[in-house]
Amino acid sequence: MAITYEILASTTVNANQATITLSSISQSYTDLRLVANMGLGGQGDISVRCNGDTGNNYYSEVLTGLGTAGAPTSAIEGAGVGAFKVTSSAQQINQGSGGNSLLTFDFLSYTFSLNKPVLWEYGFAAGNSSYNVRRTGCGNYTSGAPISSITIFTNQSFSNGTTFALFGILKA
Repeated sequence: MAITYEILASTTVNANQATITLSSISQSYTDLRLVANMGLGGQGDISVRCNGDTGNNYYSEVLTGLGTAGAPTSAIEGAGVGAFKVTSSAQQINQGSGGNSLLTFDFLSYTFSLNKPVLWEYGFAAGNSSYNVRRTGCGNYTSGAPISSITIFTNQSFSNGTTFALFGILKA
């Protein structure tokens, strides 16, 4: 079975912004993939929210590897967080010194009325290679509503040139 990707939305940050929302998402696809090439204006957390929902509908488990530390850590970040935490306060990222980060976030069966599985990969490499982070997460968005908007936000601001693209994945 062939799988096709179609771009549904894309945006590039032209001025420092702390929130990006991709809305009016078509319900005609099987899955969604969000791809972001990000920079932050300082140390900050990054989170992803569905449908503007701040409720207890986000369940996830995250594995974190730090390039400057020994063994990776894992944590269950259960309900009550109001969003999927891509980075957490334990791994605050300062990208203002020339670092790059890439986020891919998959929303599987996003039109289901029950649990919608999610998978994500986040990687950051400091410009001077002194600090690297990799976070891999999986979980469920448990709201009964199909996903029609996705908001990516930080407690800092996304740097100029940060790009976000949302793809619809259709099984042919």
